Amino acid sequence: MKKLGIFVLIIFITILLGFQLSDATKKDYYRTYEIIGITENGLTLQDSGGNTIDVDKDPKDYKVGYNVRYDKIRKRLRGYRWQDYEVTAVYGEKITLRHKSGDTLTVEKNYKDNFKVGDQVRYDTVDNKLQGEK
Repeated sequence: MKKLGIFVLIIFITILLGFQLSDATKKDYYRTYEIIGITENGLTLQDSGGNTIDVDKDPKDYKVGYNVRYDKIRKRLRGYRWQDYEVTAVYGEKITLRHKSGDTLTVEKNYKDNFKVGDQVRYDTVDNKLQGEK
């Protein structure tokens, strides 16, 4: 009976340690960076603290000024859903936004009384939402 109890205890501890180790491997190491340069070898990224890193990744459709997420551990790059824009026009239920890269975008929702021309906003490219700068 003691051997069975010890055996069950060892199996329980093994399963518990297995779950803890699997959670550690799923940890998210992505940080937000702004693209400050595009070279023939990849991208130059800058974090909010002013630190820069060079990344050997294909720039795809990214332009200087875009925000991206980068995982230094796994060396993975992905787009960041929140991009910084400036309000350039407000008319009716439409607002025109301009990105640092020069790209323009028109958002059609009733934001007329919430934002004025010249306001800095963040645009969620996934859910098409606007958020004022903090």
